[in-house]
Amino acid sequence: MSEEVIKPEIKGARNLLLLTIIATVIAVATTTIGVYIYVSSGDIYLDRSLPGLLPDASEQEDDGREEQQYIFNDYGTVNKDVLDDFLRHFDVVEGEVREFAAPFSDAPLMDENLIFVDED
Repeated sequence: MSEEVIKPEIKGARNLLLLTIIATVIAVATTTIGVYIYVSSGDIYLDRSLPGLLPDASEQEDDGREEQQYIFNDYGTVNKDVLDDFLRHFDVVEGEVREFAAPFSDAPLMDENLIFVDED
């Protein structure tokens, strides 16, 4: 009695290729859907980190106010003169914050407070 044992043929290479193709199709499809939603919803216009979306120098409006910048030296000696200079600049900023009735409310983020509007 001779019985032939039939062994199933394992096709690992074919299965791996099929898995790779399916994974690639799923990745391309989900990425395409995500980008479509990103563009169609208008969120692309909120992302100002994209180089093409940053305003050019000609698009920027000059509000006529002088921008004040103070850079505190983060290295070097700390003495009374340095601390007095820092506190003087800090008091200016603190005074601007105290002008708001409720500094932790939505008021500082309202358009009227973020954009200088010349009403002439």
